[in-house]
Amino acid sequence: MISRMAVLLTLLILTPQGVSAQDATNAPWGGFHAGVVLGPALGSGNTTVANGTDDRSQVFWNPAFENGRLRTQYTRLMVGPAFGIQGGYDRRMGNFVVGGSLALMRSGAKAEEGYLLSGTSVWSSVSEEREQRLNFLGLLRARAGVVIKDRWLAYGTMGLSFGAVRYEYDMDSPGSSDYHEVDEGRVAVGWNLGLGLERHIWKQLTAQVEYTFNGMGRHTYTTVPSGRNANMDTHFDVTFRDHYHTVLLGARWYFPM
Repeated sequence: MISRMAVLLTLLILTPQGVSAQDATNAPWGGFHAGVVLGPALGSGNTTVANGTDDRSQVFWNPAFENGRLRTQYTRLMVGPAFGIQGGYDRRMGNFVVGGSLALMRSGAKAEEGYLLSGTSVWSSVSEEREQRLNFLGLLRARAGVVIKDRWLAYGTMGLSFGAVRYEYDMDSPGSSDYHEVDEGRVAVGWNLGLGLERHIWKQLTAQVEYTFNGMGRHTYTTVPSGRNANMDTHFDVTFRDHYHTVLLGARWYFPM
């Protein structure tokens, strides 16, 4: 369904004879509007795992501490679809348009990966697994643009991004029966910048394509050790970073003023 909608919106934008001369003269670019958006969401954020203690004696309890070897950088790209609704208000002043909009999207962007650090001590190997997901993304933005030939609008946006993210991290050291875990969710809040191009299609209907960068900060969790022989003095600092890119196709209907 998403792929069919994307193809349809692309054809609408690229169709050379999409509007008559009369419709182009009456292109909206003003008033309240509502519509839909869809496209890929890409997460460029990485995850860093580092020793949380300088006590070298902890290698007896957990081989991951041996020679400070456990400092892992996870960098796999998060990929998944995003789709939702949008609405807002624009005001046209000559060939300039200013306004604001709110988009609320469900996201399937996620990344999963793991490492095996074998032979780190006489005790055992150490395995790590990490999963990071963006489940929801909201964009509250102001925008300003210029009308081109009365049927095109080139615009820029900036504003607030907020989203529901979920983090999972597992470190397993079987030889010492020591386990470190993170399984947390949070609401990430940050900023965004974007560029877009919108085209008048028919009457009050427009189609758009836009790119937005969302910088939504980072968060560090301190693991709590568990297991039969876990030493409660050991811990790891696991830092997740949330940077997301969206490339969205959309359609808007402008309500007559």
